[in-house]
Amino acid sequence: MTGSNGCPATTSATIINDNTSFTITGITTENTSCLTPNGSISLTITPSGSYTFSWSNGSSLEDINNLASGSYSVTVTDATSCSSVATFTVGNNVVLPSLMTSTINATCGQSNGSINLSVSPAGSYTYAWSNGATSEDINNLAAGTYNVTVTGSNGCTATTSATIINDNNSFTITGITTDNTSLLDAKWQYQFNRRTKWQLHLLLVEWLIIRRYQ
Repeated sequence: MTGSNGCPATTSATIINDNTSFTITGITTENTSCLTPNGSISLTITPSGSYTFSWSNGSSLEDINNLASGSYSVTVTDATSCSSVATFTVGNNVVLPSLMTSTINATCGQSNGSINLSVSPAGSYTYAWSNGATSEDINNLAAGTYNVTVTGSNGCTATTSATIINDNNSFTITGITTDNTSLLDAKWQYQFNRRTKWQLHLLLVEWLIIRRYQ
Protein backbone atom coordinates (compact mmCIF):
# COMPACT_ATOMS: atom_id res chain seq x y z
CA MET A 1 0.00 0.00 0.00
CA THR A 2 1.37 3.43 -0.97
CA GLY A 3 0.23 6.71 0.48
CA SER A 4 -0.28 10.03 -1.39
CA ASN A 5 3.17 11.08 -0.26
CA GLY A 6 4.64 8.07 -1.98
CA CYS A 7 5.53 6.20 1.21
CA PRO A 8 4.73 2.44 1.13
CA ALA A 9 3.48 0.28 4.07
CA THR A 10 3.10 -3.50 4.34
CA THR A 11 1.05 -5.79 6.70
CA SER A 12 -0.41 -9.35 6.71
CA ALA A 13 -3.45 -11.29 8.07
CA THR A 14 -4.01 -15.05 8.64
CA ILE A 15 -7.29 -16.86 7.97
CA ILE A 16 -7.77 -20.17 9.91
CA ASN A 17 -10.23 -22.99 9.22
CA ASP A 18 -12.72 -23.02 12.15
CA ASN A 19 -14.57 -26.33 12.39
CA THR A 20 -16.31 -25.33 15.62
CA SER A 21 -18.71 -22.73 14.30
CA PHE A 22 -21.48 -24.25 16.45
CA THR A 23 -21.85 -25.96 19.84
CA ILE A 24 -23.59 -29.23 20.71
CA THR A 25 -25.33 -29.82 24.03
CA GLY A 26 -27.67 -32.62 25.03
CA ILE A 27 -30.01 -33.85 27.77
CA THR A 28 -30.05 -37.59 28.52
CA THR A 29 -32.87 -39.61 30.09
CA GLU A 30 -32.02 -42.87 31.85
CA ASN A 31 -33.43 -46.23 30.85
CA THR A 32 -35.94 -47.46 33.43
CA SER A 33 -37.44 -50.48 31.67
CA CYS A 34 -36.48 -54.16 31.72
CA LEU A 35 -38.86 -54.88 28.86
CA THR A 36 -38.40 -52.16 26.22
CA PRO A 37 -35.48 -49.67 26.46
CA ASN A 38 -36.77 -46.13 27.05
CA GLY A 39 -33.66 -43.98 27.44
CA SER A 40 -33.25 -40.91 25.24
CA ILE A 41 -30.90 -38.09 24.16
CA SER A 42 -32.25 -34.68 23.19
CA LEU A 43 -29.78 -32.39 21.33
CA THR A 44 -29.55 -28.62 21.13
CA ILE A 45 -27.38 -27.00 18.43
CA THR A 46 -26.31 -23.39 18.82
CA PRO A 47 -26.76 -21.29 16.72
CA SER A 48 -29.88 -22.64 15.07
CA GLY A 49 -29.53 -23.55 11.43
CA SER A 50 -29.53 -26.42 8.98
CA TYR A 51 -27.60 -29.45 10.27
CA THR A 52 -27.29 -33.15 9.54
CA PHE A 53 -26.77 -35.82 12.19
CA SER A 54 -25.01 -39.17 12.16
CA TRP A 55 -25.33 -41.24 15.35
CA SER A 56 -23.24 -44.24 16.35
CA ASN A 57 -26.40 -46.37 16.50
CA GLY A 58 -27.20 -45.55 12.86
CA SER A 59 -29.85 -42.89 13.45
CA SER A 60 -29.85 -39.67 11.41
CA LEU A 61 -32.33 -37.83 13.64
CA GLU A 62 -31.45 -34.93 15.88
CA ASP A 63 -32.90 -36.61 18.97
CA ILE A 64 -32.88 -40.36 19.60
CA ASN A 65 -35.20 -42.43 21.82
CA ASN A 66 -35.83 -45.99 23.03
CA LEU A 67 -32.22 -46.35 24.11
CA ALA A 68 -30.66 -48.96 26.36
CA SER A 69 -27.98 -47.80 28.76
CA GLY A 70 -24.62 -47.04 27.11
CA SER A 71 -22.56 -44.43 25.24
CA TYR A 72 -23.74 -42.80 22.01
CA SER A 73 -21.70 -40.53 19.70
CA VAL A 74 -23.09 -38.07 17.17
CA THR A 75 -21.42 -36.21 14.29
CA VAL A 76 -23.16 -32.93 13.47
CA THR A 77 -22.48 -31.21 10.12
CA ASP A 78 -23.64 -27.72 9.10
CA ALA A 79 -24.50 -26.31 5.65
CA THR A 80 -20.85 -25.37 5.02
CA SER A 81 -19.65 -28.94 5.69
CA CYS A 82 -18.21 -28.01 9.09
CA SER A 83 -18.64 -30.91 11.54
CA SER A 84 -18.23 -31.63 15.21
CA VAL A 85 -18.52 -34.79 17.36
CA ALA A 86 -20.07 -35.18 20.81
CA THR A 87 -20.58 -38.24 23.03
CA PHE A 88 -23.38 -38.81 25.58
CA THR A 89 -23.97 -41.58 28.13
CA VAL A 90 -27.42 -42.98 28.90
CA GLY A 91 -27.63 -44.35 32.42
CA ASN A 92 -29.55 -47.36 33.73
CA ASN A 93 -32.10 -46.78 36.50
CA VAL A 94 -33.97 -50.07 36.53
CA VAL A 95 -35.85 -50.83 39.77
CA LEU A 96 -36.37 -54.52 40.51
CA PRO A 97 -39.14 -55.70 42.86
CA SER A 98 -37.94 -56.45 46.41
CA LEU A 99 -39.72 -59.48 47.94
CA MET A 100 -40.29 -60.65 51.50
CA THR A 101 -42.46 -63.55 52.74
CA SER A 102 -43.96 -64.71 56.02
CA THR A 103 -45.68 -68.08 56.51
CA ILE A 104 -48.24 -69.85 58.66
CA ASN A 105 -47.57 -73.59 58.70
CA ALA A 106 -50.12 -76.30 57.97
CA THR A 107 -51.31 -78.39 60.93
CA CYS A 108 -51.89 -82.14 61.28
CA GLY A 109 -51.67 -82.84 57.54
CA GLN A 110 -54.37 -80.34 56.61
CA SER A 111 -54.27 -77.74 53.80
CA ASN A 112 -54.52 -74.72 56.07
CA GLY A 113 -51.13 -73.03 55.66
CA SER A 114 -50.63 -69.60 54.10
CA ILE A 115 -47.95 -67.30 52.63
CA ASN A 116 -48.04 -63.53 52.97
CA LEU A 117 -45.96 -61.79 50.27
CA SER A 118 -44.74 -58.19 50.61
CA VAL A 119 -43.44 -56.29 47.55
CA SER A 120 -41.61 -52.96 47.46
CA PRO A 121 -41.52 -50.29 46.20
CA ALA A 122 -45.25 -49.72 45.98
CA GLY A 123 -46.57 -50.13 42.45
CA SER A 124 -48.51 -52.32 40.05
CA TYR A 125 -47.36 -55.96 39.95
CA THR A 126 -48.47 -59.32 38.59
CA TYR A 127 -47.90 -62.62 40.40
CA ALA A 128 -47.27 -66.13 39.09
CA TRP A 129 -47.13 -68.84 41.80
CA SER A 130 -45.94 -72.38 41.20
CA ASN A 131 -49.37 -73.70 42.28
CA GLY A 132 -51.10 -71.58 39.61
CA ALA A 133 -52.27 -68.77 41.91
CA THR A 134 -52.07 -65.18 40.63
CA SER A 135 -52.82 -63.31 43.86
CA GLU A 136 -50.22 -61.59 46.03
CA ASP A 137 -50.92 -63.82 49.06
CA ILE A 138 -51.96 -67.48 48.95
CA ASN A 139 -53.94 -69.55 51.48
CA ASN A 140 -55.26 -73.10 52.09
CA LEU A 141 -51.82 -74.59 51.47
CA ALA A 142 -50.56 -78.09 52.21
CA ALA A 143 -46.97 -78.65 53.33
CA GLY A 144 -44.46 -77.95 50.53
CA THR A 145 -42.35 -75.31 48.79
CA TYR A 146 -44.00 -72.60 46.72
CA ASN A 147 -42.22 -70.36 44.15
CA VAL A 148 -43.45 -67.00 42.89
CA THR A 149 -42.35 -64.66 40.08
CA VAL A 150 -43.34 -61.01 40.49
CA THR A 151 -43.35 -58.66 37.46
CA GLY A 152 -43.52 -54.88 37.73
CA SER A 153 -45.12 -52.44 35.30
CA ASN A 154 -41.60 -51.70 33.97
CA GLY A 155 -41.19 -55.37 32.95
CA CYS A 156 -38.64 -56.12 35.70
CA THR A 157 -39.06 -59.41 37.55
CA ALA A 158 -37.97 -60.99 40.82
CA THR A 159 -38.39 -64.55 42.12
CA THR A 160 -38.55 -65.99 45.62
CA SER A 161 -39.84 -69.11 47.39
CA ALA A 162 -41.38 -70.02 50.74
CA THR A 163 -41.78 -73.37 52.48
CA ILE A 164 -44.83 -74.52 54.42
CA ILE A 165 -44.13 -77.31 56.92
CA ASN A 166 -46.58 -79.71 58.53
CA ASP A 167 -46.88 -78.84 62.22
CA ASN A 168 -48.29 -81.70 64.29
CA ASN A 169 -48.03 -79.71 67.49
CA SER A 170 -50.93 -77.38 66.93
CA PHE A 171 -51.73 -77.26 70.64
CA THR A 172 -49.80 -77.20 73.92
CA ILE A 173 -50.39 -79.01 77.20
CA THR A 174 -49.60 -77.38 80.51
CA GLY A 175 -50.30 -78.43 84.08
CA ILE A 176 -50.20 -77.12 87.65
CA THR A 177 -49.20 -79.42 90.52
CA THR A 178 -50.11 -78.91 94.17
CA ASP A 179 -47.84 -80.34 96.89
CA ASN A 180 -49.23 -82.41 99.78
CA THR A 181 -49.25 -80.30 102.94
CA SER A 182 -51.15 -82.62 105.35
CA LEU A 183 -49.18 -84.68 107.95
CA LEU A 184 -52.39 -86.47 108.93
CA ASP A 185 -52.81 -88.02 105.46
CA ALA A 186 -49.19 -89.10 105.45
CA LYS A 187 -49.56 -90.70 108.93
CA TRP A 188 -52.61 -92.78 107.99
CA GLN A 189 -50.91 -93.86 104.77
CA TYR A 190 -47.93 -95.09 106.75
CA GLN A 191 -50.14 -97.00 109.21
CA PHE A 192 -52.11 -98.55 106.39
CA ASN A 193 -48.97 -99.75 104.62
CA ARG A 194 -47.60 -101.17 107.89
CA ARG A 195 -50.83 -103.03 108.72
CA THR A 196 -51.03 -104.49 105.23
CA LYS A 197 -47.49 -105.80 105.51
CA TRP A 198 -48.26 -107.74 108.79
CA GLN A 199 -51.46 -109.14 107.37
CA LEU A 200 -49.60 -110.59 104.41
CA HIS A 201 -47.02 -112.09 106.74
CA LEU A 202 -49.71 -113.82 108.86
CA LEU A 203 -51.40 -115.20 105.76
CA LEU A 204 -48.12 -116.70 104.60
CA VAL A 205 -47.50 -118.40 107.98
CA GLU A 206 -51.02 -119.78 107.99
CA TRP A 207 -50.59 -121.21 104.52
CA LEU A 208 -47.29 -122.89 105.45
CA ILE A 209 -48.89 -124.56 108.53
CA ILE A 210 -51.78 -125.89 106.50
CA ARG A 211 -49.38 -127.32 103.91
CA ARG A 212 -47.35 -129.07 106.62
CA TYR A 213 -50.27 -131.01 108.12
CA GLN A 214 -52.00 -132.00 104.94
